[in-house]
Parts: sequence; C-alpha cells; structure tokens
Amino acid sequence: MRDSVLAAMQYGLKKQKMLEKSKGQFFLYAFLGGMFVAFGALLYLSIGAPFVAAGSPGAKLAMGASFPLAICLIIFAGGDLFTGNTMAFTIALLEKETTFKNTLKVWLFSYLGNVSGCIVTTFIYVKSKIPGEQLIQFINDTAAHKIHVDFWKIRIPAGRTGIYIFPDFLSDL
Repeated sequence: MRDSVLAAMQYGLKKQKMLEKSKGQFFLYAFLGGMFVAFGALLYLSIGAPFVAAGSPGAKLAMGASFPLAICLIIFAGGDLFTGNTMAFTIALLEKETTFKNTLKVWLFSYLGNVSGCIVTTFIYVKSKIPGEQLIQFINDTAAHKIHVDFWKIRIPAGRTGIYIFPDFLSDL
C-alpha cells in the first residue's frame, strides 16, 4: 500500500512542476478534463431520457454504463481532474513534500479549469439545439430531484463504511 501512496504523491509533485512550468498548459489539461466530464454527463442524460420516457427498467443500467466513457476519454485523450489532484496533494502535503500554498495553487487551477471546461461544453451543447424537449425535461427533473435528495440518506451509509457510497445516491434517480 505504501507504494500506491508514494505513486500518488509523485503524481502530485509532477502536476506541481507542470503548473510551475506552464500555467496555460496545466489549465488546458484541467479544461479538457472538465470537457470530458461534461461529455460523459451529457451522454448519460441523453441516453437516460428516452429510456426513462419509455419506462424501461434498464434505464439506470444504460445510464450508468455510459458515464465511465468520460473517464476513458480523460485517460486516453489526456486531461486532469480536480479529484485526482485533491488526493495526490493531500498525500504530498501530509508527507511534507509540498507546501500548503502550492497545494492551493494546483487545486485552484485544476478546479477552475474543470469548471470552465464543463461550462463551455454545456454552453456549446445547449446552443447547438441538439437537445430536444424530452431531454430538457429529463435534465430539469433530474436536477430538481438531486437538489431535494435527503442529505442523511446519502451520508449515513458512508458513516457506516467510512466511504462515500454513490449507489445510494444514484438509486434515488
């Protein structure tokens, strides 16, 4: 396990050097990561809308199978996610291999890049007039449901296991 921790820390330090070398390049990788996550979410929703409208029992399976394509895009096409940087820099910080200031810089650029990539991709998608009324209604219904999910219903299983469990959250869809 120690090897995995060291590998994550080295990954973080590599990202720190990338940011020091070129803020633009680092931001671009984070932007791409955000774009790919947006593609995955839009695919997830686009596939889910007709399944849910048809009352298909396979809707959650189809939707759940589509989102991992975003991670594949990030791995194979290149991209950077805030979540990975959070893990790597938390380890590097705890191991005293980086400073809090450097950690915050990486987190800031990574987060802003991811959010910018998501917003730009979603904006282009909406302006393209691709989504129909059925999809827009499904997106609105999904968003409204996620806003109103009971916080404790999500967190209690996590407290029992010590791990944040997404299936409980997704089962409310």
